[in-house]
Amino acid sequence: MVARVEAVLKRVTNPSETMLYGFNLTLNLETREVQLESIPLELRPAEFDLLVTFLRARGRVFTRLELLEAIKGSETLERTVDVHIANLRRKLGAHHLETVQRFEKWLLCLVNPTQK
Repeated sequence: MVARVEAVLKRVTNPSETMLYGFNLTLNLETREVQLESIPLELRPAEFDLLVTFLRARGRVFTRLELLEAIKGSETLERTVDVHIANLRRKLGAHHLETVQRFEKWLLCLVNPTQK
């Protein structure tokens, strides 16, 4: 439980920040509501946490282990991230999440669909 609280605190960079915007997405960090082009999306908690991670580090590429830390830390199985990413791709549209192969690893980043 302590590790989970520490992970949440680590993710919160600005406590007064309540909204995140980008890539046609609007995230309300207090209510955990998400809109894609003004259309509400229903996300699971881990999917929401991944999306927050992507939006806070726009254009950054993440390894599976980094994303695992973003959602739960060591309490979650590594392949669980793959399931959440697949769900996000389905809900956002595949063009929002890009897989990049570099250094013999598969990495993920959020991309602007209008730049593709």
